[in-house]
Amino acid sequence: MKYLIPFSFLLLIFVITVFNRETPEPSINGTKRPWRTWNISLNNSLVLRLGLRGVNRYNKMHKNSTLTFINVTKTLKHGKICSGNKEVKLLILVSLNYSNSTSDNKCQKFRTVYNVTNEGKGKRYYPKRYRLFNSILKGECKQTVNNKTILANIKAVDKKKNKLKLGSTPIRETTKLPK
Repeated sequence: MKYLIPFSFLLLIFVITVFNRETPEPSINGTKRPWRTWNISLNNSLVLRLGLRGVNRYNKMHKNSTLTFINVTKTLKHGKICSGNKEVKLLILVSLNYSNSTSDNKCQKFRTVYNVTNEGKGKRYYPKRYRLFNSILKGECKQTVNNKTILANIKAVDKKKNKLKLGSTPIRETTKLPK
């Protein structure tokens, strides 16, 4: 009887340590939803527009260095719109030029992440975060995509959306009623 209480105590400690070893620790930096490839062409106007928008956002926040959009190299996605957690990640090739530098432009990788929501008739892409990587890529940094055509497409889409908004709102007359 005198050995039963210490033995049960040791057995309890053993069971607790076994369960603690078998339960995995949650990862700090990992995501529950892995990134999957987004099946869309890299030359699609939506992808190019989002890439240019991310580069322009970086340029507004950082005045001493300017990025020039070259092309989109990879597109990834995860989450679902219906649950409200869909995100799109673009890996972009950019050329970095400092305002006080006279050296050649340097090719670098730039990543931007957009949050995708359903508003109105279509999807909306809101920029969530961006990052410029410090690695410098070898080779020439020449633009393969014409930014003017992308900007023209953006203006055409915005003009079309404005026409839809104006056409859908009812016209009301403002007349004063007699007192």
